[in-house]
Amino acid sequence: MLNVECNKLQMDASILIQKQIRDNSDDLHSYIRDLTAWETEMKRKDKQLSNITSEKNVLPPIRRKKKEPETVKEKKTTKRIPGHDYASWEKFDVEKVCEELDNQNSEESTEETNFKDEKNLKKEEAQYEKLLGNRYVQDGKWDEAIAAYSRAIAADPNDAIFYANRALCYLKKNMWKDAESDCTRSIYIDKTYVKSYHRRAEARKQLEKFEEAKQDLLIINQLEPKNVLAQNELKKLETKLHLVS
Repeated sequence: MLNVECNKLQMDASILIQKQIRDNSDDLHSYIRDLTAWETEMKRKDKQLSNITSEKNVLPPIRRKKKEPETVKEKKTTKRIPGHDYASWEKFDVEKVCEELDNQNSEESTEETNFKDEKNLKKEEAQYEKLLGNRYVQDGKWDEAIAAYSRAIAADPNDAIFYANRALCYLKKNMWKDAESDCTRSIYIDKTYVKSYHRRAEARKQLEKFEEAKQDLLIINQLEPKNVLAQNELKKLETKLHLVS
């Protein structure tokens, strides 16, 4: 009985081994088929890519338009006639030359007039913005005044008053550095404008630049010896400097 059971187990094991071998064989064949198909597909794509590259190489090169040399307009000049060439002098058209000169002078005069007109318009625009800024200052609208004075400066950047007026607005807004900068610019344009020195002295005091503020007040005393306000400010500042030292 025991031998029969053993034989049965051996047969079952043999059957399992054979089945496993068949399964492994099927898997191997399937893998080989997939590998062959992949290799075939890769060859097909390589061939297709090679054909595309060949077609690109056949295309003609891009034509570039040849750049033509720029023509330089020559200035018309009048050929000078030698004094001994009497035949040329007889043919010389004095009226024509005078007319050409008149036309040339007229064109230059027109350009100069246009430039002056544009400059005058800018100055008028700047003055309008300054007056607008002054109204805002009277109403205590400091931001609006700053904007108006900035537009005035953009239209005419060479007017010391515009910078000094904007500096006043910066002082009212406790923007000491901006006020100092505008006053410095104003003084650069006009070294005799007293208000710029006075406002810069105030800005420098707030920035604790006491020595620089003192120098500004001393300059005011030189420009206006009877300026009582500057004299009083100078005394206060000297007292503060004495206490600090």
